[in-house]
Amino acid sequence: MKRLACAAALVWLVAAPAWAAMDAQEFVIKAGIGGMFEVQSSRVALDRIPPGDPLHGFAERMLDDHGKIDTALRNAAARTDLNLPSSLDRLRTDRMDALNQAKGDDFRQRYVEFQELAHEEAVRVFEEYAKVGENPRLTGFAEDTLPTLRAHKREIDAFAAR
Repeated sequence: MKRLACAAALVWLVAAPAWAAMDAQEFVIKAGIGGMFEVQSSRVALDRIPPGDPLHGFAERMLDDHGKIDTALRNAAARTDLNLPSSLDRLRTDRMDALNQAKGDDFRQRYVEFQELAHEEAVRVFEEYAKVGENPRLTGFAEDTLPTLRAHKREIDAFAAR
């Protein structure tokens, strides 16, 4: 009996991720909100961090790269009749509020922390959808975007380590 219970638990652990796979609409929402947050927070960073500062350069890359990623996501979603998010979710809204209230070094720390969290989630979401997504157009978009997101993650991790 104990063996049967262990076998059942093992089957559940192996199969559970397949049952919980995100669908195309969920991916588009997560990718859209994540990108929107990275852009909005980077716009604030450009106003608060002096030009010439490496973190200012990172914020500029976020606007440029995520502008391109957003366009690609919009094109992929439009061809599949999926709805893009029009605003941030509560978590990102709270993070934007905290960022807008922060000053000086506290702002820098929060910006780095929030970008690190955002890119950690983005890489996870894009990797998952690239592996198990059911929409070939979106899985291709996820696969094509992952190298950029991973590069952003490495760069912001280096800022966090300083």
